[in-house]
Amino acid sequence: MPAGRPLATIDLSPEEKKVLEEWACKRTMPKLAFRARLILACSEGKENINIAKVFHISQSTVGKWRSRFIKLRLDGLTDKPRTGAPRKITDEDIKEVIAKTNKLIEAQAPCLSTRFIATECGLTQSTVSRIWRSYALCPAHSQKVKHSKTTGLHERFNNLENGNFKFYKSLGSLIKDYRQRHGINQETLAKTIDISTRELQRWESNQRRAHMNNLHDLSEATGIPMQVCLALNADQPIWYSLRERRFAYSSIEISNFNIENLLKLSEQSNLSNIERYEYISKDKHINLILKSHGDIYGTERLLSKEVLKKANKILGDLNYIAFDCWGHYVGHLVCLPMSFKVYNQLKKEKRWKDYLTVDKISDITDLQEGVFFFYSAFMTNVSIAYTQLIRSAWYLTKVKQKEKYLVVYNMAAKEVKEFFSNFGATMVSCSTGRVEQANAQLVPAMFEIKLDVIAQQLEKSGVLKQITKEQNRITTDSQEIG
Repeated sequence: MPAGRPLATIDLSPEEKKVLEEWACKRTMPKLAFRARLILACSEGKENINIAKVFHISQSTVGKWRSRFIKLRLDGLTDKPRTGAPRKITDEDIKEVIAKTNKLIEAQAPCLSTRFIATECGLTQSTVSRIWRSYALCPAHSQKVKHSKTTGLHERFNNLENGNFKFYKSLGSLIKDYRQRHGINQETLAKTIDISTRELQRWESNQRRAHMNNLHDLSEATGIPMQVCLALNADQPIWYSLRERRFAYSSIEISNFNIENLLKLSEQSNLSNIERYEYISKDKHINLILKSHGDIYGTERLLSKEVLKKANKILGDLNYIAFDCWGHYVGHLVCLPMSFKVYNQLKKEKRWKDYLTVDKISDITDLQEGVFFFYSAFMTNVSIAYTQLIRSAWYLTKVKQKEKYLVVYNMAAKEVKEFFSNFGATMVSCSTGRVEQANAQLVPAMFEIKLDVIAQQLEKSGVLKQITKEQNRITTDSQEIG
């Protein structure tokens, strides 16, 4: 008989399980999401020691939340309201300070100072200084910003918006840039991660390293890959793009994000940080994918969940989501099967995402002709990009009667234009949304190419042998989709 007290079992009602699964994918409430995933693991009958290893926490922490849930059920996972006096500065005051500061930055005004902004907004100078620090707007120590410094700050703002990789040497600098980009102050981000504002300030000033659990919460709340958080927390420099949410360990690796270079990687790919692939079948998967797609491409007009669900039932091997060994979302691929009739009409639609409803998705394998429409792809690093490319290419090369199929890619123009042009692809449309125009590097465009042309090019270049070899290796080394 095993020593110790018997394990307190957790039996979930259907309603409780549904709520916990919804909470588990809440990126805006990482603490609650973490606790929900913890309870779901406990409900599977796993031992505390095994759960603790998976979640990188102590056994006592697992026992604490297990006991609290048994006693209070769902209410036991939420936090009680914190005490303290209400703040005196309103949201409108903060918005006014930010607006006036940014206006002066744009104008490169030499009068930019906390004293000037305080007079304009009717606040104290110390209040303006705190707002500047919280939103990483201007150096808090300077009461008077000279023209040359303002110009440099203005350039820094522009650099953060161009979507390029930036070389980071510390976690604090990345957090500052993240807050600045999303307009989040220290108090709000600290509350999301469930740490004190003072602790976050220590991170940003590189006075203290973050705890492992806090890094998990930071990754979940911000979408910054866990690998990036771990590297910078250990003082390992890394290249990262806030706009594209991708990272690289070297400038050479950045160039390998190019599709043509990916095909040359061969044995250089590293799958150690990819734990599993799953079919896109759950609402939490779809929520992650649609939110990521909307954030990266700067669009609020997204496909319905039902469209993605139907596409997954028809083309499961081309619709999947990837997670790393910590359980964090790190990539996806979405391919929508449709008839030629639907696709030809789609090209004429100005708002084609509204046109593309669930009834427009067809089983093109039964029809024995149609269009593979790659709607969205995301990957945090080269390893995942390489695996995605091999998986999709391998599947397409297995399709029979390739001359009856068309492949269409709806992706960032600057990343794929040259590659698809070399393959004989044609750009058939390009989105001109306001947000996408502001970030030209991520303007989605449609490229179409016949499937038999792709196969011929792959065969001619010798890449097809590599794809077959690599797919066999990936199938062996990584956990299959399930």
